[in-house]
Amino acid sequence: MVKPFTKISIKDNDNINSVVNRLQDNVSDSFKPILSNKLLDGTIVQVSLQTNVDQNVAHGLGRPYVGFIPILKNQPNIDIWLSNRENNQKDKIIIINSTGNVQASIYFF
Repeated sequence: MVKPFTKISIKDNDNINSVVNRLQDNVSDSFKPILSNKLLDGTIVQVSLQTNVDQNVAHGLGRPYVGFIPILKNQPNIDIWLSNRENNQKDKIIIINSTGNVQASIYFF
């Protein structure tokens, strides 16, 4: 949720720098919840998956992934899921699997 801005009152003895600094602080405080949302900090990766084959995919996030959303698939009835295989490189790769051969664009976050 975005916090409302705090009203800035300008007094005769305020200089423009202090007013701008307060305005910047208000904007920063209001947008922190949005900018820290991992869902908004993602990458789209094109993959080709084979039926029931665990595949390592480089997600390119530069941090451990939180999740993924398939956004485009060339086969509509194919499910894509997170493999249960151990992954010690979550900051670099995600291991996914599918119910069939599919080419997909996946949003990783």
